Amino acid sequence: MPRPSKSIALPDAFPYPLGMPEQAITVNLAEETLSALADAAQREGLSVEQLVPLVLDSYLAEMLSLQEDLAEADRQIAAGNTVSHEEMVAEFEARFAARKRTEAA
Repeated sequence: MPRPSKSIALPDAFPYPLGMPEQAITVNLAEETLSALADAAQREGLSVEQLVPLVLDSYLAEMLSLQEDLAEADRQIAAGNTVSHEEMVAEFEARFAARKRTEAA
């Protein structure tokens, strides 16, 4: 992992689009990350300081959703709701064959 070489301070005074309360933080970023953020912000018509909270919110929502999905999968496995490898292979082969028949028709 590259060593962080730049810092950006996220001000607590810029208008957050959802009107949520803000708190200033400082993060250290690698040059490549800061450059990618600047490019993305420019494409979106935002400043880096405006883009970072949006990116973090999106990432956290996605991460929490994944964690919930994994927890549900663990519950299903613990309850014995599983499918064998052979059953999965047979299911995919049946789907593949049905799709080939549909495309051929």
